[in-house]
Amino acid sequence: MADDANLNHRVLIRRASLADAEEILDLQKLAYISEAELYGDYSIFSRYAFTVGFVWLNGFH
Repeated sequence: MADDANLNHRVLIRRASLADAEEILDLQKLAYISEAELYGDYSIFSRYAFTVGFVWLNGFH
């Protein structure tokens, strides 16, 4: 960890575009899977399904 303090890290933050939507949803899905495995609760996927449904219904596809 001490070695990390000596590294120069750069983070670029920019506004997401529609072109980024698929990648963002894929990353979100991986986060939900990780959380479900951590807590042993796979009902979390209903939140992911809601998000994907919301995006689709609102024309962000």
